[in-house]
Amino acid sequence: MSYKIHVIDLNKKEYTSFMLESKVKTIPQKEKENYMIALVKGLAPDVIAIRIAKTLPNIETYYQNIESYNDNLYVFRSHSIPVNYQAIDIFNSEGRYLYKGTITVDKDYTIITGPFQRCVEIPAINLNASPG
Repeated sequence: MSYKIHVIDLNKKEYTSFMLESKVKTIPQKEKENYMIALVKGLAPDVIAIRIAKTLPNIETYYQNIESYNDNLYVFRSHSIPVNYQAIDIFNSEGRYLYKGTITVDKDYTIITGPFQRCVEIPAINLNASPG
């Protein structure tokens, strides 16, 4: 499997496109349930969280965020639940793959990305919520 990125401007003019081969990662049902239970803790009963977890896909998306800095493109790889590392594929402005980077924090913390993510404790993997 692979993911493909198209670089376009606001007028939908494509400048380049490129792809990277990647393995499809499956997400166990129990892992989805544990994550949803922790996410809705205090907001809804566990039975609701488990019902929601059943509607989630069984495979991860390839990436969760794309950012551009200094003429490089940073593709933040997905992970099914918050963990203490973030893998990033880095491309130059022409779409040539440069390398895979990894950001790692102390095992007691998690990396959670996205403006609407809540910091939650995930007991199933024994990680604490990241601060602030």
